[in-house]
Amino acid sequence: MKVLCCHPGGLLYTKCFLRLEPLGVELVAAAVRRAGHDVRLLDLQADTHRDFFRMLDDFRPDALCFGLNYLANIRR
Repeated sequence: MKVLCCHPGGLLYTKCFLRLEPLGVELVAAAVRRAGHDVRLLDLQADTHRDFFRMLDDFRPDALCFGLNYLANIRR
């Protein structure tokens, strides 16, 4: 199975920028890879939405995984 793991960026909602390593998504990707699947990572803190859609077209994943640990970038 082909799996695309994405870490969303908080800049869609705020101008506050705090780049955090997407450790949760990286750990999930490593476990999926160890299980024998083809995995790609996309960090939307550094990549663009255009990159995301290009990855969907080029890689054609069977499953998408989104990390949810991006709230640290959003003001209370």
